[in-house]
Amino acid sequence: MPEVVQSGPLAGQLNQGPRVLQVDGRDCALAEIPLVDMWNLRGNVTDASFTAAVLQHTGLHLPLKANGASIDPQRQLLWMGPDEWLLKVHGGQGEAIAVALRAALQGRHSALIDVGHGNTTLSVQGPGAADLLSRGCPLDLH
Repeated sequence: MPEVVQSGPLAGQLNQGPRVLQVDGRDCALAEIPLVDMWNLRGNVTDASFTAAVLQHTGLHLPLKANGASIDPQRQLLWMGPDEWLLKVHGGQGEAIAVALRAALQGRHSALIDVGHGNTTLSVQGPGAADLLSRGCPLDLH
């Protein structure tokens, strides 16, 4: 039976190493970070058992301020709203974390939804990075 190999949506395009682009005469390196598990997490931050379960199973504190983030080398927890976060897990550990977290949150007002299969993560670096991102983003990135 043939071996099934997982790959990101940009396999063969950006996963062979960064592609260097010129943006207004400045270098910008663009690369895919493939196979990052992503979960939309919702819950009540005033429920101590909710925040404790998130910390126990992700190793990260919930960011409580707008645009806040809690980050370690393998995981990121990004604030999306007063009761909503994006959990990103590298290294293929997302499913195990989600199973454990979902079990810990059972019976609580919360939700954990897999949103990673339709998304990818890009790394954008270099002097032209902000200019490249600003071309596709209405937010002021300065």
